[in-house]
Amino acid sequence: MTPEIGALYYGNISAYDLAPLRKGELFSFPYVTFAWGKGRVNMYPVGQAIVNSRALYEHEYSIVNTNATKLAEAFKKNPTLNRDFDITAVGDLVEFRARAIGNQFNLDTTLNPKINTRILGSIQKPEKRENFKFFFELFFRHQEGPATFEKIFSSEVAEELTSVKKSVEVQYWHQATPPSGKGPTTGAVSGWRTRYEDKLVDEGIGIAEIDIREKLQIALSTSPPASTAKKYIQSQAVGEYYCQITEMYGTPAVARKISRSSVKKATMSLLQKDPLLLEQPEVVSFSGNPMIFKLQSWTYLDTYASTFVGSFELPKVIFFSTISGKQKPCFYDQKREKKVLFPDDFKLEFRFSDTLVSMIAVDKPDNSGDQFPNTAVSVAELLPYFKANYTLDKYYSIELDALAGKIRFTARQPGARYNWEGGVFLNNEQIGVDFKERENFTFLFELFFQKQDATDFECIYSEQILQDIPLSGLATIDVSSILDAFLDYEIPDFNASIPMRCSQSKGAYFCQFAEIYGSTPRIKKVIKSSVKHVLKGGLSHVGFKTKNLLSLLSPAIGNPSQDRFLNDGPRVIRTYGRQAGKLYFINMRANITMLKLLTCITYNDESSGGHESEPMPVKQYDKLAFDVGINKFKNSKEIKSYTCYLVNEALEQVSEKISFQPDYSLRAPVRYFAYSTSLGGFKTLLTYGTGSQEYELNSQTANTTPDVKRALYDRYKSAYNIRLTSKFTVSTGWINKDQFFALADFFLAEKKFIIKHNMLLPIVVSSKKVCETSDLSALMAQTFEYQYAFDERKYTEEIEDFNCSPTTIHIA
Repeated sequence: MTPEIGALYYGNISAYDLAPLRKGELFSFPYVTFAWGKGRVNMYPVGQAIVNSRALYEHEYSIVNTNATKLAEAFKKNPTLNRDFDITAVGDLVEFRARAIGNQFNLDTTLNPKINTRILGSIQKPEKRENFKFFFELFFRHQEGPATFEKIFSSEVAEELTSVKKSVEVQYWHQATPPSGKGPTTGAVSGWRTRYEDKLVDEGIGIAEIDIREKLQIALSTSPPASTAKKYIQSQAVGEYYCQITEMYGTPAVARKISRSSVKKATMSLLQKDPLLLEQPEVVSFSGNPMIFKLQSWTYLDTYASTFVGSFELPKVIFFSTISGKQKPCFYDQKREKKVLFPDDFKLEFRFSDTLVSMIAVDKPDNSGDQFPNTAVSVAELLPYFKANYTLDKYYSIELDALAGKIRFTARQPGARYNWEGGVFLNNEQIGVDFKERENFTFLFELFFQKQDATDFECIYSEQILQDIPLSGLATIDVSSILDAFLDYEIPDFNASIPMRCSQSKGAYFCQFAEIYGSTPRIKKVIKSSVKHVLKGGLSHVGFKTKNLLSLLSPAIGNPSQDRFLNDGPRVIRTYGRQAGKLYFINMRANITMLKLLTCITYNDESSGGHESEPMPVKQYDKLAFDVGINKFKNSKEIKSYTCYLVNEALEQVSEKISFQPDYSLRAPVRYFAYSTSLGGFKTLLTYGTGSQEYELNSQTANTTPDVKRALYDRYKSAYNIRLTSKFTVSTGWINKDQFFALADFFLAEKKFIIKHNMLLPIVVSSKKVCETSDLSALMAQTFEYQYAFDERKYTEEIEDFNCSPTTIHIA
């Protein structure tokens, strides 16, 4: 995974520098010392007395003379030096080159200053290649199915650098001291010693793990394309599989190396008891998209089906008899009476269920499939006539068993309806049996839900569900609408001083299920799924079919700086005036326990500044909202642009960057809307241009009862239940195509508000046709109608200021 990066040690020593050694003048010691991280060697000149302890020095070898070639040969004879260094003579120099990279091979010049170090050895801690990842593929085939393997699973897999505990050699100086109050120590010698310590060492090897048991179990539970009788009577499903690993890295990441495992065998008992989740939602899903649980039972059948097998066998023909001038084959029956094999007008009848197939023996059969030759003496002669019969060929596979002298009929489907009801020359070899389902069989399915800030799960759904198709053992349920009813959008506070934890629009859930059957239905073993997480919102129809939510939120497994905000559209956003805004984020990583928003600000005078939010402790899959409106960062300087991103406790970037560019151009009148987005957050929409307003008055009337003081004719009508509905027509102002398409999210929003008088007033868009454009239109302006989601029953004088933008917003 990681290239080995570092440098080899290279140094030398001059043969002439060792000349004084023969006289004991070098360093005032009678030997030369080579010391490095992994060893220490002392070399003595010829004729010098060797006084040392074996425990102190590893080896001693004599230096013959100062000739570089012979010195190099003498040094090579030392096994410790030769183990770690390539030693050569070049001119009058003896060169030492380490055999491996690393600083542990650097020769110590403090003990031997005559050594000239040219290159220091070094090693770099293993690091991942850029954008490194594994791509895993799993291929499978049924043993009873086609010979070709089919890919059943593929995924990117995260890897980690491995650290192993190794025994590392450590050199240390031992100082021998005499016992207190006594003379010199006998036999104790000071010097370098060696010991070994256990240390964690990075190997620079990337490893990844993936559990494929569930994938193989699902594949084995699926019937092979070609069903056979064995499928229904065997006790095990058998398949073969292999995996393929692709190493990918670079910018962009491309496949570098492909490795393939050997073919292995997988088996699974068909009589296993526990039900299985064949399909379940991802660990994070949107409540607005299908969230499917598919259950598989292995015990839904009381009796397994079997396939009928029958055979057609002729008696042995022993002679021919002339009948009506024709030679007819004959045989002896059990009573030893002579019988003609196929007398005139003989009918061979196949009876099964409500079907009767008759074939007539004739002299010259045609190709209709209803006749066969009456002169046939072997089953091989009759095989093509049976295959030509439409009904027999439709319901049975017809093959010749030459060794047994039979034609074998195997039903193409299991069940009792294909069993033969007797017949001449026909034998039932294996009786077909129908599937029989367990009495009162259903699934119990329960769904448990927990909002983000709740302390425990509660059961929100518990029902018995039937099989999708009778006798399939499969049941499917979509839980998206169930969970969506327990989620809601958080109405934002656009002036929040701290980030908001989204407890209404995000929750956790799991399901538990069991089989129910019996004359008195009883619940069997309960199986629980893993805990999963659901977000309010959803992807479009095309987006759900083409995008994976996990890869959408975390595009790069090993690179958190690419994790996306729950924000659709461009990553550079234009804002107007004091337009409010929010960024929503879900923490997809278990190792991130704190988040805060950093904002880098550039002012119009080209100076810069910054802002950081309050740190928020988080767990994996927590959802947070951060205020990014320009009001939060405004001071005496005018802001040119600002960029927001998230960091962890180590100030490492753990999200993508979103940039904002304020627009200070004069636009009037301006209206601000807020709406819930498809991705589960809230956005603001600005429109400008001339609009209009109208009132719609609704009331009911009744005749009043005349007062005693009034004349009988003095009647009048009275209005009651008077309601006033305010309706508005507004223009978006000039917008480009990206802004035009983004309007769809606004019109589809479940919650829409107009921001007025620092309040969020709920509205309903009443237009039926709201957008129109053409391929050639670069700029366009749209109009739409909306009305308040409430009726006025009273009115007090107020001042309408459409240019009012949110400072402190209240919910009406």
